[in-house]
Amino acid sequence: MKQDIAWLAETLLEQTYDDNRLFNKLHLLATQSSGASDLRAAIDRAIEVHGFVEYDEAGGFAGGVHDVIDALGQAVESDPKQVAGLCLHAMKRVKEAIGYVDDSNGELGQCMVRIQDIHLAACKASKPEPRALARQLLQLELDSEYGEFHNTLETYGAVLGKKGIEEYKRAARKEWDKLPPRETPPSPGRDPIVRDLLQWRRKRDELKDSPHRYALTRIMTGIARRARDTDGLIAVLNKDLTHARAYADLVEVCRECKRYDEALEWARKGVEAFKHESHTGLDSLLAEELKRSGDHTQAIEVAWRLFTGSPYIEDFNQLLEYANPLKAQEHWRDKAVGHLRKTMSKQQEWQAMETRTLLVEIFLGERNIEMALQEADSGRCRWETLTKLAEACRMERPREALNVYYRLVSEILQSTINAHSTPHHRYKQAVDLMRQAQDLSNKLGSNDEFNQWHDSIYGQYKHKRTFRKLLDQAKLA
Repeated sequence: MKQDIAWLAETLLEQTYDDNRLFNKLHLLATQSSGASDLRAAIDRAIEVHGFVEYDEAGGFAGGVHDVIDALGQAVESDPKQVAGLCLHAMKRVKEAIGYVDDSNGELGQCMVRIQDIHLAACKASKPEPRALARQLLQLELDSEYGEFHNTLETYGAVLGKKGIEEYKRAARKEWDKLPPRETPPSPGRDPIVRDLLQWRRKRDELKDSPHRYALTRIMTGIARRARDTDGLIAVLNKDLTHARAYADLVEVCRECKRYDEALEWARKGVEAFKHESHTGLDSLLAEELKRSGDHTQAIEVAWRLFTGSPYIEDFNQLLEYANPLKAQEHWRDKAVGHLRKTMSKQQEWQAMETRTLLVEIFLGERNIEMALQEADSGRCRWETLTKLAEACRMERPREALNVYYRLVSEILQSTINAHSTPHHRYKQAVDLMRQAQDLSNKLGSNDEFNQWHDSIYGQYKHKRTFRKLLDQAKLA
């Protein structure tokens, strides 16, 4: 038996020559009671990176890190104060290593979560001086790069106690007061040269600015929200007005506490400040607040500006919603459709397709199948909308629905530019539509026509083996 144990030990030792994780694990077991210095060395060995760790090796690398984290967790009961410090060392090493590891699966991210959990447990057990811990946690949160040590005031609140929480707030306020306010940048107008210059200046100013501004803003926002201090929260958000999101946040905060007059004022200021930028969301907020205030005339004007800027079906429906209190839905509906037709006449084909699709969506929403069919017949439309059109026609106008299915199948099979699907997905979509077409053909008694069309499609695209296989499996003819 002694010989067997010796052989096993020798075999394990040989394995460690090629398996660093096994070596580190055995070393951890052998030195488990040796103290903090050996555990620190084990952390350094486990997280040491030589070159770049590729995706297929990242799991094994993270497994070695988890092994040493397990050892940290087991040491909390015996030496929590030392473990708390070792956790910070381990976190630092993981952060240094993560740039050299393909962590697509987020395994090192999970390591950081576990390290912070053990750090919290060690702090609870060791009961560090609360004011010193508060200052340390604030700095850790300010220096966070990967989401570690976020929201420490909430997470460590029980450990900090009243004194620690007050110290955290005091230290955060001290850092916050060092930050200069940032005003809304001047409007660049429509001159691209001026716009580029102002963007360059904004980036330059951001580089000069404190790297902690974003983290401090989040921390101070959290403090104000915990205290339910609306004025304090507004003051925090008001300190950086260089981006449209700040104005939107101010509107939302004022809404939450039903300070609607202030919400309207912030929405006005935001729209004016960023009037040459699109998709800021501020126009929508302004229209909503104008409607709330009873100024329906201005609300509809803002809604119209939104619609003409980048028309979508949601913008059209919103336009009609704002027109309702004025009893002017028909006027604004006709104005919108006329605007789309005029715009489409000047557009290139791909742009005209989007506009035409919107017109078909509008007519479908109005249940005006005749107009939807006419519009769809005039040119290209999105497949999703054509599918809706076919479904809308199935019951009362099955012949037109069948024609739309025929058209859809041909367009899908001819397409090679759909960025949102693979060829296999498109072939499956085409076969599903052919199945719908067969069902309609049966109801119309036009099976011969369908079979002829099916054979034509099969012959035309028989070189597409995946499509041919799917079509054979469907057994439609």
